[in-house]
Amino acid sequence: MTRFVRTTIFGVALFLLPLWTLAEVGFRASVDRNVVSLADRIMLRLEISGSRQGEPKLPEMEGVEILGRSSRAEFSLVNGATSVKRIFSYTLVPMRTGEIRIPSASLVAEGKTFRSRPITVKVVDVGSELPAPPSRESRGNSPPSSRREKSRLFVTASVDHPEVFVNQQLDLSFRLFREPGLNLGNLGFNEPPVVGFVSADNKPREDRYGTTLEGGRYSVLEMKRAIFPISPGELVIESAEFKGDILTRLRRGDPFFGGVFADPFAYEREPFLLRTDPVSIRVKPLPPGAPPDFSGAVGVYRMNAEVSPDQVAVGEPVTVTVTVQGLGNLDAVAMPSLEVGEDFRSYDPEVSTQTRLAGDRVGGTKVFRQALVPLSSGRKQIPPVRMSYFDPAAGTFRQISSEPAEIKVTAAPSGSRARLVEASSGADRRKVEVIEKDILYIKPLPQDWAREGKSFWLRRSTWALQVIPLILIFLAWRFQVRRERLSSDRIYARKVGASRSVRRRFAAARRLLREGKSGEFCAEVDRAVTRYLGDRLGLPSGAVDARLVSEKLAALAVPEGTERFLRECFETCSRLRFAPAGPSREEMEQLLELAEGLVSRLEKVKL
Repeated sequence: MTRFVRTTIFGVALFLLPLWTLAEVGFRASVDRNVVSLADRIMLRLEISGSRQGEPKLPEMEGVEILGRSSRAEFSLVNGATSVKRIFSYTLVPMRTGEIRIPSASLVAEGKTFRSRPITVKVVDVGSELPAPPSRESRGNSPPSSRREKSRLFVTASVDHPEVFVNQQLDLSFRLFREPGLNLGNLGFNEPPVVGFVSADNKPREDRYGTTLEGGRYSVLEMKRAIFPISPGELVIESAEFKGDILTRLRRGDPFFGGVFADPFAYEREPFLLRTDPVSIRVKPLPPGAPPDFSGAVGVYRMNAEVSPDQVAVGEPVTVTVTVQGLGNLDAVAMPSLEVGEDFRSYDPEVSTQTRLAGDRVGGTKVFRQALVPLSSGRKQIPPVRMSYFDPAAGTFRQISSEPAEIKVTAAPSGSRARLVEASSGADRRKVEVIEKDILYIKPLPQDWAREGKSFWLRRSTWALQVIPLILIFLAWRFQVRRERLSSDRIYARKVGASRSVRRRFAAARRLLREGKSGEFCAEVDRAVTRYLGDRLGLPSGAVDARLVSEKLAALAVPEGTERFLRECFETCSRLRFAPAGPSREEMEQLLELAEGLVSRLEKVKL
């Protein structure tokens, strides 16, 4: 080896030696603020220096909920010495007021165990005065808290009337305000339980529109529900939650063309969780003096009654059809009062209800069909049908009634079979005249009976009758086992119903697409995909996002291209759902095709 070669190798070794030398391992924890309100978030930062091994582990924490997690690495070369720093950021949501202790996190690296120091954070009520947060430079690259984003993104809760009567409709609205330039993704809504109320909606109604507030322009996502208080007193509707990600596009691409060829799906995600303030409502009892036939109906109603046919024979039924229409809780509308006396025998009415919305007011039509059987012939009078309800706008009870009706009842035709042969029992038992008696023989007088054909035990039907009960018992046992598992294993029940549920939601989305309702269409597609993925993968629907689903599917044998469908579906849905100008029909059709393609691929995967 020549002297030149030896000198070259020695020089290269001296140059590379500092690159192999890392600083001593360090592990520390910090938060962006030590005093926050219930509307804020806590940014927990775990910093690892001097090691590329291991990931920190957080213990169980009381009083906070982990909303999101992110990580990044930083490398530096100073005076020939290389240092590496890894930063793990956690978004924590306080769940109660008072002092919350964040325990020590642990790290296993370089064959040793390291622990961070515990941190105490004070949580105060919303609206309390807080110390000024540290500057962004002092916190590195931590995302802004929900408090500092309030002017760009905030929520409200309201009711149309703070004071109502029992069973009077109350419109409950939860609104998410955002600046038009703020992009959101993975948006979820958790409504509070409405204790002391009944609801007329299966799910909240969603509405999107723009508004101007305090001189600023905002896009609004409103979730509305019609509720009816069932008892008087002071009632409180707890906080609702809006959560999701604030999306910031990353301009990664060709540096010579200003990122023209950047990845259109590259976003920086900043999770957020916003809670509305509780809403207090005073429910007044109905005033005294209710009519005897009042059944609890509150609202504005009209009624119509029809009798058909108007001519029958004794023992033949007459149908009284009572139609009640109006605005209010139709469940509280009972069969109007109909006193028919001793001339008729009455039966329980058949009831059908059709609920509809008139603007934001809940109402519809309720139809009662009651059968009456005349017990004697002659001209019979059917008295008026009466109904009472409470008008909350006027604060008084009102009564409506129909016109009386008359029918002609003839005697039963001679030679006809008896149509009425029994009476009610108990205290209400009546004497009923039997119009006609007759005997219907089951079989004429038997002749000599003789056995024909094969022996009883040689017939196929005989053995089939023996086997069929065993098959039915086996099927009943399998059905019972499946039903018990569906009732006890919630994850299994969600997986079983996932395919049927997503097909139903896609059908609803196609209907909304034909009707041109772009906002409701995008929301329905988003619900279909997130709930299907949550049900199939055993995840809460509100926690489903593209990153988490990709991690779950990484360990499974999914068809090629599934991850591309997943990513494009989530990003396209978020982009169209919150686009200020609204999506075109072609874009909505493309979104539905992406969603159906993703579900079709995942249906082939055995989880």
